[in-house]
Amino acid sequence: MKNKSIGAYMNLVAAGLVLAALVVYVINGAANLTVIACAALSLVCGLAYVFVNHPVVDVCNLASVVLVTVALCQYAVDSIANFLDYFNGITMFQSGGSIESIVLTMVLMGASLLVFLVSCFLKREKTNR
Repeated sequence: MKNKSIGAYMNLVAAGLVLAALVVYVINGAANLTVIACAALSLVCGLAYVFVNHPVVDVCNLASVVLVTVALCQYAVDSIANFLDYFNGITMFQSGGSIESIVLTMVLMGASLLVFLVSCFLKREKTNR
């Protein structure tokens, strides 16, 4: 870890944000396998990018961005009924989740997406001069 640059550390931060979002998602009883699988795979890809020193793993950084995007979009689509019930003040669609946990999960996933995206433009290891 001594020769890692800020890009690798940003990947660790993003992986932590994805893990936090995944924990909040599962605790609130949401059970869409696409969201869980994509978030878990992006976590694995982010950690592999940091800890595995092989040129093939360079694509894992971009894969993390794509997987978090898929998870976030799928979760947004799944949460439409909750938003409609909340903003209309009714329980027409029998939404079970609270709006606060949905927004927290989306913010955590969005923040991890942004950090993963920024780390795509940074180097993984420091260059020795």
